[in-house]
Amino acid sequence: MVLIRPRTVEEAAQQTAAYNHPHFESAAGSDFHSIVWKFKPFTGMEEEPAQPPESWRDDGFSEVARQWLTAQYHEARILWGQARYVRDLKAAAEGAGAVWADSLRARARAEDLFAALGRTADSHWRSAVMNLVVAQNGARRAAERWDERAAQIAAVHGRYVFCDLSRGEAYEQADVIAAGWVIGCACDYQPRPGRDTPLVMKVAEVINAQRDHLQQAAALVGDSASV
Repeated sequence: MVLIRPRTVEEAAQQTAAYNHPHFESAAGSDFHSIVWKFKPFTGMEEEPAQPPESWRDDGFSEVARQWLTAQYHEARILWGQARYVRDLKAAAEGAGAVWADSLRARARAEDLFAALGRTADSHWRSAVMNLVVAQNGARRAAERWDERAAQIAAVHGRYVFCDLSRGEAYEQADVIAAGWVIGCACDYQPRPGRDTPLVMKVAEVINAQRDHLQQAAALVGDSASV
């Protein structure tokens, strides 16, 4: 941030008026010789702010004014980048809430069926186990669908990793309710032999624990209807 005395802000703005960014509205000096900028809101659809090349060759304004103009475009790029982050995140997350809800329902069904096995009569044990297997497979497929969406969202976060907005702030500005969502880093969704994507990994751990339990139970009672 350029250091500038408050009384020279107006002078700098007048000298560089021909080169101001179209979204620039005003600037004022503040305590500690910094500048408080005011821009019209960016949408992220604009071209990336770039200081006009001819401004570097214009010898009609002072060095302070030149630094002030450079600082203005630096601030404009920050605001534009934030707006672009929010725009891209909103697009990537559109409809993701429904996919997440589906994954929660599918996992809950598998967990409910597993819990119900303890209350299942022996005569219905095999059919109950088969229903559980169907539910487990459904939970994994739902997790895979979520991870496909999560990969798109993670890619957006990765592109704007150096943006001043935190993930939480970006979600808030994009009007996205992401509480509880499992979103890894973009690299977590790259294909790797023997490694699952983040939510699939969590669901697989639950399924494997359920199956281990059933196999142990079957071994104790001499029942071959394990999964």
